[in-house]
Amino acid sequence: MGCWVPAECSLSRRLSPSPSTVGGWSPIKNLGDPHVREIANFAVEEHDKQAGENQILIKVLRGETQIVSGVNYRLVIKVADGDALEDFEVIVWDKPWAKFRKLTSFRPIKHQRKP
Repeated sequence: MGCWVPAECSLSRRLSPSPSTVGGWSPIKNLGDPHVREIANFAVEEHDKQAGENQILIKVLRGETQIVSGVNYRLVIKVADGDALEDFEVIVWDKPWAKFRKLTSFRPIKHQRKP
């Protein structure tokens, strides 16, 4: 099965470890990739606009991509909110050839405390 959208194919090859199955999630090999950081920053900025907050991206902890009509990025990120550090799972839908990007999920990750 070939790729119909060159930008989508290029991102898929660059970010996933092997050819992706449409609809399946594949781990991102290079979390330091500038495009991954751009997606993470977009998620934080969009959330801040919607929630009236002022968080700052600290680090991308892990991530996966899913080839759909574009690429879904599911990232776990660490952000600073004032003096507090928090982890969030975010999902961003990206269609670079259409200049389209949308934050579809931004949820906190609750860590269990050890007794």
